Amino acid sequence: MNNAATATAAQSATPSAFESATLFAPTDAEHSDVRMRDRIAGQDDIEEVLSHQSETRARGRLSRIFGISPISAIGMPWYNSALGEVEVGEELAKLPEGWFYFHALPIGLKSPDIDHVVVGPGGVFVITSRRHRGRKITVDRSDVLVNREVSQHVSRAVADSLRLEKMLAFNGFTGFAVRPVIAVVEAREITYKEHPTRFDLRDGHSLASWLRKRPELLSPAKVAEIVAKLDEPVRWRKGIVPEATLLNDFEQLRAEVERAANVQRIWVLSGLAAAVGVVALSIPTLAGILAPIFG
Repeated sequence: MNNAATATAAQSATPSAFESATLFAPTDAEHSDVRMRDRIAGQDDIEEVLSHQSETRARGRLSRIFGISPISAIGMPWYNSALGEVEVGEELAKLPEGWFYFHALPIGLKSPDIDHVVVGPGGVFVITSRRHRGRKITVDRSDVLVNREVSQHVSRAVADSLRLEKMLAFNGFTGFAVRPVIAVVEAREITYKEHPTRFDLRDGHSLASWLRKRPELLSPAKVAEIVAKLDEPVRWRKGIVPEATLLNDFEQLRAEVERAANVQRIWVLSGLAAAVGVVALSIPTLAGILAPIFG
């Protein structure tokens, strides 16, 4: 989920009784033939970035030659967010039998979707994905810093977990807390100054292993009940599954972005090689000029 929606989510952390009833009470059967588990990781962000791309002028020949990204400045935050969710989704797919996961759950009447929800023997977890390529992440008791700047990741993750927890309680699922987890991918470094109390932060590529090691809190029967409730599309704001071509279209865009990045790398390396060559040619010339002067 794009960071721009974080503040809105944090402000609406506590659902009203009406909202809980609306979201978890059947309202129509328009999508009753599908499951919420059919939604893909990063679905809303992927739809958003592809929508922006459809309105973006195609790159010209020179743009391709110089490796200009095909994604517009407006679409780039959605693209990066989608990449983070896709990577975490691939990691969650490694969970063993008895664990279940959902992606892009449209919780709340107007709130952003929840990136991922995981249900298993270790409990119920709300996973907030964040892609911070090459950045330094610092975790303390109550905050997450990205390159020494306090982020809004904790408020977003906690707000989403409280919202889901209250909705589950409204439907009779009590006796456990929904744990907020922030999954960071592609960070240069993750440093823990203190162990956080309200949330967990994990490297997204070790998330499945960490979840498997959680102490058992829920019986298989309780897990099945919770999953069945979450799986019903008619109980959510929208239950639409992605079009068959959505993921393929995104992968094609992703490949195009990678090709552009590779072209840029070639230009950079070519520039460096040229600079080194100029220096190498200049040294003998400079030596020839200075030799008569200094004897």
